[in-house]
Amino acid sequence: MILSIKRCIADTSYDAEAAGKAGVRTIGVLWRGFTEQSLRLAGCVEVYPGPASLFARFKQSLLAERTSNSTV
Repeated sequence: MILSIKRCIADTSYDAEAAGKAGVRTIGVLWRGFTEQSLRLAGCVEVYPGPASLFARFKQSLLAERTSNSTV
């Protein structure tokens, strides 16, 4: 079985950079003191002010996007 990860959530610029190197589109969540700017510079395509904000906007977020081969 081959697992293909298309998206991830990052709360640090380190997470976002690692995901980007793996070719994964990343959503940033402000949680641990990293700024929106630092997350965007690290590769986040969306940034939310916190987990509740992402949850409230889930249907409009990158997480809700479907691709033909996506199961995530």
